[in-house]
Amino acid sequence: MDTIRPTINKLNMEQIKSIFYKEIAYPYSNNQYGLAIIIMMQKKCLYFDSSSFYFVKSPSDNFNKQKWNIVSDLNDNKIAAIHEDELSAYFILFTNSKIMYIYQELDGNECIRQMFRIVNPNDKDYQEIVQYMNEKWVETLYDEYSGIDNIMNRDIFQLTSKLT
Repeated sequence: MDTIRPTINKLNMEQIKSIFYKEIAYPYSNNQYGLAIIIMMQKKCLYFDSSSFYFVKSPSDNFNKQKWNIVSDLNDNKIAAIHEDELSAYFILFTNSKIMYIYQELDGNECIRQMFRIVNPNDKDYQEIVQYMNEKWVETLYDEYSGIDNIMNRDIFQLTSKLT
C-alpha cells in the first residue's frame, strides 16, 4: 500500500518582486557584523537575519526602503533551493541558475563580516560554488521536492525594529 505524503508544507516559492539587504551589527560584539536580507515576493517575504530564514507577511507598512540596499539583477525570478552549511555559509539558488552565496569574511581590522555575492553560471568559480552547495554535509532548507518544513513563519511585529 502506497502512503500519501502530506502536502501542507509543499509550497513553491512565489515570484520575486525585489530583494533588499543591509549590514547589521551584533549588539554584544564590536567585531562581528551580520547581514539581513528581505526577499519580497507576491504575498509573503522571506527574511534572513544572518542565521535563519523566516516567512513574514509583506512588511510594506513598516519597511523603510531608504535604509536598505537593493539587489537589482534577481527580480522576476523564483527561489529554487536554499542550503546552509552549519551557520557559516548559505546558498540561495534561483530558477535562472544564479546563486546568492552568503559567507563570512575576516577583514583587516579583525572584524568578522557576513557578505554575499551573486554567482552567475558564466563566472569562473560557479562550478566550485555549486559543488560546495551540494556537499553531503550542507543541509537543504528548501527545494521544490522537500517543501518548506525548515522555514518557519514569523510575525512581522517581532521583526519591526530590524526592518526600519
